[in-house]
Amino acid sequence: MIQGWGWENGATVDVARLADSDPGTPEQNTPAPTAAYTVVSPVSCNRQAIAFTLPDGWEPGVFQFQIKTGESTSAPCLLNAPQIWWCQGDTGETASPGGWLRVFGVCLSADEGASVALTGKRKPIILRPSREDTWTLGVDIPADLPTGDYTVAVHNGWGGPAAWVDAGTLTVAVPTPVWKDDVFDVTRYGALPNDAIDDTLGIQNALDAAGEAGGGTVSIPLGRFQLNGTLTVPEHILVKGAGRDLTMLYWRDDATPLPALIRGANSFGVQDM
Repeated sequence: MIQGWGWENGATVDVARLADSDPGTPEQNTPAPTAAYTVVSPVSCNRQAIAFTLPDGWEPGVFQFQIKTGESTSAPCLLNAPQIWWCQGDTGETASPGGWLRVFGVCLSADEGASVALTGKRKPIILRPSREDTWTLGVDIPADLPTGDYTVAVHNGWGGPAAWVDAGTLTVAVPTPVWKDDVFDVTRYGALPNDAIDDTLGIQNALDAAGEAGGGTVSIPLGRFQLNGTLTVPEHILVKGAGRDLTMLYWRDDATPLPALIRGANSFGVQDM
């Protein structure tokens, strides 16, 4: 079913299955030739929606269609081609040489034959996913990839050169260190492990000191630390324990739950506890 506007009774649909040839590169993206179309009559049609059935015997794949109403013809559209929701690099909105790129959407992989193309100032670089399913693609960025801006395109393995889909842009850049080298040990600010006494103030004092210094690592050593309040983490701070099996933060039960246990605006991390 296709949603839109302005279709009337008597509309017809031209549909073609794109051949599953070598996808090539996004530069070679060309629509299916008009001669390849098969004309089908809709099973239902009104001004806002039109539904049609693919011809019997066609194999699964990517299909190109256009709708004709009177003298008007819609732009060609694709069925079963990738639909992109968003992309994310190993450094957030960017990716680093030797890092990774994740693509999220629908119809991203058909028979595990997907490809991702990065096009910069040179010819496109075709990458095969290290992991793929219909919802997610994960590709490793080559360590020797030049930094700069790239357009991203995705091919799910069906439909040949015509089935590449634009997935947006990606900046590849050498990451800057997220955390400063400064270390703030919570035990120097009044927090003591294993004493069954509220350590919220001591840990928060260490966090505040790190925030005033412009960031760094707030170190929480081995032991159990009791908290009764919410910890607020300033920007550019990593809250780091001695290990998941070694450092524990725990909050006492209360009739009125806290709105959050740990909160921060952005650019902070919590690990190894």
